[in-house]
Amino acid sequence: MKRISAGALLAGWLVSGFPAHAQSPESTVAFEMPINVESWRPDIVGQNGMYRFRQVSGACQITFAQNLGADAARAAGRTPGDTIEAYARKLKSQVGDVARNKLPDLKLRASTGDPVAFLSEEASYRGKDGIHYRNRIATQWVEAVELLIVAACPSAEWKRQAAAVDAFIAKVTIHR
Repeated sequence: MKRISAGALLAGWLVSGFPAHAQSPESTVAFEMPINVESWRPDIVGQNGMYRFRQVSGACQITFAQNLGADAARAAGRTPGDTIEAYARKLKSQVGDVARNKLPDLKLRASTGDPVAFLSEEASYRGKDGIHYRNRIATQWVEAVELLIVAACPSAEWKRQAAAVDAFIAKVTIHR
């Protein structure tokens, strides 16, 4: 199975200058996701606030990252859109040209039952391995925690795997 570079971009830099991870006892916001999802296997679990799942029989992956520092970033005048900008800049520095398209908000549920709308964007690029990839980047800041989801697939599999990716993400909630 090919490794997609998106997951490597996430750990510890999302809110520029605020690398603390939302794994501390005082943090009240975090992703709640199923660990045993049919056709997906976790390969990073809770490492530096990051969780990554790979398809068992496909080449897609979904990465969830959570970092502290959203309150300080907000106070400095930044927004969740800056998280997507930082991701796109980092990706561009690694692979060169990146085409981007805004998408409708991705909606997840909080454990309280309330919806949480994530800003969402799609990025397309050619990896250093010569393969074309597509990513769906979704982010939201909830309280002091920056939440980020990146679904990544080779472009040739993107449409065929969209339902599987969406079904997995639909099982995720935001603990508040």
